[in-house]
Parts: sequence; C-alpha cells; structure tokens
Amino acid sequence: MNREVACLKRICNLAVEWKLASSNQIAKVKLFKEPKRSFRWWSKEELTKFLSACDDRMRAITLLGINTRMRIGELLNLKWQQVDFAEGYLTIEESKSYTYRKIKMNRVVHDALRNLDRVGEYVFCNRRGQPFKRIYRAFKSTCLRAGIAPATPHVMRHTFASHLTMLGVDPQTITELGGWKSLDLVMRYSHLAPDHIQRVVDKLAELFA
Repeated sequence: MNREVACLKRICNLAVEWKLASSNQIAKVKLFKEPKRSFRWWSKEELTKFLSACDDRMRAITLLGINTRMRIGELLNLKWQQVDFAEGYLTIEESKSYTYRKIKMNRVVHDALRNLDRVGEYVFCNRRGQPFKRIYRAFKSTCLRAGIAPATPHVMRHTFASHLTMLGVDPQTITELGGWKSLDLVMRYSHLAPDHIQRVVDKLAELFA
C-alpha cells in the first residue's frame, strides 16, 4: 500500500512541477505502519558454498559486493577506468543517492579484479564486451548449485553489514561505509551483536567497580 501512496505523491509532485496542478492534494497523507521485514544474509559457511559454485565473473561480483558494499547496479556499471590499482580505490560516479564517492579496496577486492580478463570497458561483461544487465537468474541458479536457500544479489549488502555488526563495528560507521541514508536502516542488524553489547556493559561495570 505504501508503494502506491508514494507513487501517487510523486505523480502529484510532477503535476505541480509541470504546472498541470496548483498543489499536491495528497502531500500530507501519511504512510501506513508496516511490520519490519526480515532480511536474508549469508553465514560464512553459506558464502563459502556459494563461492565454490560460482564461475569466475560471479565469484568476482560476489567478492566485490560483500567487501565493498556496492549496490548491484553500481557493480554491473563499474568500468575499468573507475578502478585505480595504484591508489587502491574504486570510484563510484553515479549511485542510488546520486553521490560521488570513493571506496577503498581491500586485498580480496584487489586480487579479484586483477584476476579478471579485460574484455571491454566494463568490468563485468560478456565476451562481446557488453555489460551484464541483470544477474538475478544466474544468482538463483548458483544458489541452487551451492545447495543453499535462494537469495537475490541484495543479500551481499546484508551480509556486509551483518558481519561487520558481529565484529563489533558501530552502526554509524557501517552506515557511512554502506552509503545508507539513515542510521535506522542499519539498526536492524543490531541484534546480531549480543556479544559486543555484553562487552560494552562489562566495561561499564569495570568503570564503577
């Protein structure tokens, strides 16, 4: 329902912008409260199984997705000119939030890209140099071969945030690294860090002991 409301608001805003209407009559309509959705993320064991079932390109896409927090659209549109091996950065020129940013490569990302053959200007492309448009079907079939539950490419960003949370990285840092607009979007991973929370509480006990 909220998708429909948001769509109507957008249509009315455009009508005002194009001078087809004098005002947006539903601008103050509030969105409905929705239950929080569960999210899929991979354990280390699941990730190992998935990678073992990948071909070279899918393996590289997965390693980049989990280690760089890039969205699938950013990954599939990545060009070699955006890869700076000398400085160790990936440059994202157009993102979902329309922001320019640089992502530091770790050793896994560096090695994954170095091992790829350059066919055209795009990093992930077919033999004719044409960039991949969608990988949902390939992603699903790889999950099937790996013997794990089906997942969409978005599982990579969830896995990135989930494992950082379990390592004790604070939500604000994860928000900045992942390019999320709101801290609230990252707080849904907080339940994955009970040990980290206990360590913080124990430190407080030491302070007042």
